[in-house]
Amino acid sequence: MWETVLETVINRVVGAAFTGGGQLYDYVRGRLAERHAGRELATLLTDETAVRAALGDLIDRDPAALGQLARLLHDSGTPRPGAVPVNHGPFVNYERIRHALPDQGVFVLTGPRSVGKTALAWQIAQDRHDRFPDGQVYVDLSDHRTGGSVPRTAVIRDIAAKLGFVLDELDVAGTLDQYRAITAARRFLLVLDGIDSAEDIRTVVPPAPMSLVLLLSREAGAELLVDYPDEVPLTGLDDGAGLELLARLANPQLVHADPVAARELVEVCDHNPGAIRSAGVLVRHTGTVRGVLAQIRGGGHDRITAGFTAALATLSPQARSLLSALASHPGPTVTAQTATVLGASLESIAELRTSNFLAPAGGSRWRLYNSARLVVRPDDSATDALIEFHTRQAVRGDELTSPDRLRRYQAVDGDADFDGRAPLDWLEAELQVYDRLVPLALERGRFADVIRMCGALEVVQLNRGHHWLFARLYGCGVVAGERSGDTASLVRNLAQQGRTYTILHQFAHAWPVLERARELVGGADRELESSVYESLGRFHEESGNLEQAARCFQAAYEIDRELGERGYRACGIHARMAANVLVKLGRTDEALRWVDEALRYTTEPRNLSRLLTVSGKALTRRAPEEAERVLFEAWQLATGAGARQYDLEITEALGDAAAARKDVETARRHWGGVWERLAHDGHPRQADLLAKLRTLPRP
Repeated sequence: MWETVLETVINRVVGAAFTGGGQLYDYVRGRLAERHAGRELATLLTDETAVRAALGDLIDRDPAALGQLARLLHDSGTPRPGAVPVNHGPFVNYERIRHALPDQGVFVLTGPRSVGKTALAWQIAQDRHDRFPDGQVYVDLSDHRTGGSVPRTAVIRDIAAKLGFVLDELDVAGTLDQYRAITAARRFLLVLDGIDSAEDIRTVVPPAPMSLVLLLSREAGAELLVDYPDEVPLTGLDDGAGLELLARLANPQLVHADPVAARELVEVCDHNPGAIRSAGVLVRHTGTVRGVLAQIRGGGHDRITAGFTAALATLSPQARSLLSALASHPGPTVTAQTATVLGASLESIAELRTSNFLAPAGGSRWRLYNSARLVVRPDDSATDALIEFHTRQAVRGDELTSPDRLRRYQAVDGDADFDGRAPLDWLEAELQVYDRLVPLALERGRFADVIRMCGALEVVQLNRGHHWLFARLYGCGVVAGERSGDTASLVRNLAQQGRTYTILHQFAHAWPVLERARELVGGADRELESSVYESLGRFHEESGNLEQAARCFQAAYEIDRELGERGYRACGIHARMAANVLVKLGRTDEALRWVDEALRYTTEPRNLSRLLTVSGKALTRRAPEEAERVLFEAWQLATGAGARQYDLEITEALGDAAAARKDVETARRHWGGVWERLAHDGHPRQADLLAKLRTLPRP
């Protein structure tokens, strides 16, 4: 880089010798006067070769002079060749990309029309105007394209001219050699916009290791990524930036007056800056956010959907059929696996991606643009295929993850494919789809599938949480049980919903649901009755009625024993739950007896982890060091089983053990971490942890 600075200084100084001074000229003249004087200095300053030699000598004597020259060069406003247009409108978001991209290398910015590729490139140029002393160049290949092809030699001459050089009139090979020689040692920013294929730029990207080259294309084809693998996909603004842009272009008061509609409007616009700009103009003209939202949802708006309407006409019949099927998909994202369930071929998936109907959503997932949904009629028959597929996946995943668990749903035929992942991980990744698919199945009267999905997905809640989502799902299960006359499923979903509300400390919602489950279960289904007692016990435990909780768990345990082999697994669970309540009551000896009883029936890693957690709590006051060892073993078992939702409980118990052995800082670290998580989630138990923290001496 220093050679570039030196050459620019030389050009500036020699020119200033004839036209006048300036800070840069005055500094150079003063430093060279240390070795040269009078007429000799005046002559030297007009001779490029002499100035180069004298400055080289100066830098050898005083290396810091080079930094001062660079600063003065920047401050002097030395004009740089070339120009990248300036963003005159508001620019928001893409902050991470703006700051993370290095100043050297070749990067491919991809995304649909009006997603902000060009604006981002221009903004990067503005942000870094002082980092490229040899210039910043913007070339839109659309300006050169003729008959679908790009005359690359003409583009090369355009770039060279904008860098301040005129290439000699040579043949193609000679022009290319001269272009490479000029750009190789320079430091500049080059933006190439409107790229359709790798062929467009095959000889245009210069071998300039000190420069930054941004290639802008709607879709990074395979050939382009082979040559330039660093892709930066742009999928739209985040919620905050989308709202900020909408407010700036519409009217901040209108947006702030109806934030819910404003967020929905940003979502309908796919977080696309161009679409949000159009929507913002509409809001400003009509004076209503909700009205514009209704207008777009009611049939789109030409300025927002025009690009998708045009692209739709170019699709093959197979891709158009897949698009209609995907438009019926209720989830926010899809995978290639889901698309194949709908009859897609890899070619039709690739065509939709190339045509920008699908946006990357992280990992192997893709999102269908909302604007695309507005221009295509959904294929409702595809919804039934999705329901059948996701029902089968849930049932098989439940069976593989926890084969001995209580189930009150009918089995299904057929195998499942978890795409190379653990069943529990696959099901958790699809929860947002299930959250929308289960109500759809209920609307279609597919009650047995609703009951299957709600029952099978219990295994995800047991291991991973997501309680608010499951409270909604169990509500659908309750309705399906009522409408189908399936009392056992109705009771099970009532009990699970009540248990979920209890975990969330929504006691006013939990109690009537649990009361109804208790009234309906009777004594005909003893396994289900035991399950209802378990849910009632959890309610009393969390609401502070510990004696009643102990009685409920012990009643469930007695029913389990009566059931013999069918109740074997449940015996361990309910004995452990009884022990946990007895620990809270301070009846440690009795609690440890129940721990021993539970151990007779517990072999599954997740439940063994839960039992060791209770054992660790019981040992905390008597043997805190032993308690910590047991609790750490519990954490290892839970982690190995993929059960992450118990981390907070185990961490809090580790804090209790640390406090019992007077290790204040360890207790503070454990309790503080739990409190932060609970406070972030707005959970009522944050007050309990804060009370514990206040018992510790201040650091």
